[in-house]
Amino acid sequence: QRAEARAAAAEAELATVRADLDAARRAAADARHAAQVAGEGAADRSRAVRELKQVEVLAAQRLARVRALEAEVSELAQRLAEAEERVAASEAARSSGGALAGPSPQAAAAALGALDAALEAARAVLGPFAPASTQEPAPPGPDASTEAASPPRRRPEPIPGGRHERDAETAAHLLGRGAVTAVIDGYNVSKTAWPHATPFEQRFRLLALVGEVAARRPGLEAEIVFDGAEVGAVVPDKLPRGVSVRFSPPDIEADDIVIGRIAQVPLARVAVAVSSDRRVRDGARRLGGNVIAADQFLALAGPPRESVTPPS
Repeated sequence: QRAEARAAAAEAELATVRADLDAARRAAADARHAAQVAGEGAADRSRAVRELKQVEVLAAQRLARVRALEAEVSELAQRLAEAEERVAASEAARSSGGALAGPSPQAAAAALGALDAALEAARAVLGPFAPASTQEPAPPGPDASTEAASPPRRRPEPIPGGRHERDAETAAHLLGRGAVTAVIDGYNVSKTAWPHATPFEQRFRLLALVGEVAARRPGLEAEIVFDGAEVGAVVPDKLPRGVSVRFSPPDIEADDIVIGRIAQVPLARVAVAVSSDRRVRDGARRLGGNVIAADQFLALAGPPRESVTPPS
């Protein structure tokens, strides 16, 4: 009987130990889960901190870009004011029969065009926060209730049915519509055609290629825009007919100039941006312009010529 009592007591003690062991295991599992949750929370916090720092860096870069654009706009506005003063003095001298001095009215128009391009570049950087206009709204006229509330907007040239936007035939259609202004993202196209050539060689080869395209289309005006801050504004003394070149000023990308020029093309002309850059293409579409990719333009122009070399 005494042995049976000891066996029963041992079994009871063993059951207690097993229960305590199970409780310890559950506590350890809970502790591991809590540690895992805490670790995930710490990882989330660390990731959020990293993302916040990235946002701060991007915000600082955008602020620096906006300040640079503000300085550019201020300088161009000053140049425009000086050009207008000299033009006014020239007009006064002409009316009085005196000698003419200062630039022609085309100089003031050029300064105004540069100012408009810089303002459009600033709006592209600022995005939806950019003001639509710095001018005060005109007072309503007597028939204001029957007039349109907004100025006419550009609409893209329709693409003929059965053609895809990226077809070479579509590019030929757009550039052959008569009065057309094609604004070309210079290095985006030239690097596609001659990726191993120097920037100097790319510019001269692209000029020759665009000149051939323009020569076959009398109504086409082609404007090539290059990033100019780091490579220098070097182009031939004599440009092909219907082709003009401009270089972006420091702190302004050629992309912004291309988008700005699309906004300046008169509504009577078809406006086409030639680029494979997504930001340029999206910006041109928002302004009602058409787009042609770099490879489309090159397919239309024909095989890129390697024999065109710049003068030494």
